[in-house]
Amino acid sequence: INCVEYSDYKKQSHMSNQAIQQEIMKNGYLIKTDNFIDGVETVTDDSGFQLERITVKLDTGAHEWVFKLTTAQYFPIKDTYASINEVDFQAANGTVIKNYGKGNFVALTEGFTPTSISANVAEVKSNLAGGMRIVRADNRIILDTEGSFIENKRTGKRIKIRHENGCFLFDLWVPAKKVNKSDQGSR
Repeated sequence: INCVEYSDYKKQSHMSNQAIQQEIMKNGYLIKTDNFIDGVETVTDDSGFQLERITVKLDTGAHEWVFKLTTAQYFPIKDTYASINEVDFQAANGTVIKNYGKGNFVALTEGFTPTSISANVAEVKSNLAGGMRIVRADNRIILDTEGSFIENKRTGKRIKIRHENGCFLFDLWVPAKKVNKSDQGSR
């Protein structure tokens, strides 16, 4: 996956904005813009392509990523052996958590670095990033009062982690779900 500046891509091409967007998505590119600032939940380029910010809670004891069903609107959910056979998750307190399957997608970190995500989809209240999976993917996690982050050991690129209400959180940017006019009437 590559990350390109939209204006650079436009300069290299004589295609329309819509054709550029189709080409970018077909080739696995995500667009870098200068509009990624705190407090902004969505950004849109001049062709109407939109990215949305999602918040992810770092769970240092979890082995897998698990996203809530509302976040799964950004990517297709595929059945897994467990979801087909109704093998659900279990919370630490014993509560059963419905398993809907798994999704794979590409997101942008705050530093505009594309990252591949493979997340289970379940009835959870927050998007959870499995600390063990992050570490097994050749990253290190630093949790410190002077600054927390996830660092890729090969590239040195970092994802800043913030502390809020006793939780460690970070943000990802994902392509926004396109809403059909027929969908709007049924909501």
